[in-house]
Amino acid sequence: MSDTTTMAERSFRSSSNKKRVVINGATRIEGTIYIAPGNTSCRVYAIPYRMRPGQTPRDLLERFHKDWALAAQLDHELKLITLDTPFRHLKDDIEGQMGGTFFHAEWLPKQ
Repeated sequence: MSDTTTMAERSFRSSSNKKRVVINGATRIEGTIYIAPGNTSCRVYAIPYRMRPGQTPRDLLERFHKDWALAAQLDHELKLITLDTPFRHLKDDIEGQMGGTFFHAEWLPKQ
């Protein structure tokens, strides 16, 4: 690893393995839900890996965002505008959250 590699890049590389777990015969993805701050709305992203202790999605360089999937969108009152099907079970966890919030979650892969 070069001396110019940032701490976020090192953390990303060591945590970037997409973890899939089988629960009751269904394969689920373990990852992070991130509510990105916005001006009049917030986009909610599903990141297919967990953050390391002390790491936040804001630490990751933009080039690492290609793995992120848009899961939902919140309006200016933090109410859901859209919610993609694999994340419906997280509705109550997402709605009302401020931009910058993130949490660990599991979801089914998109069909």
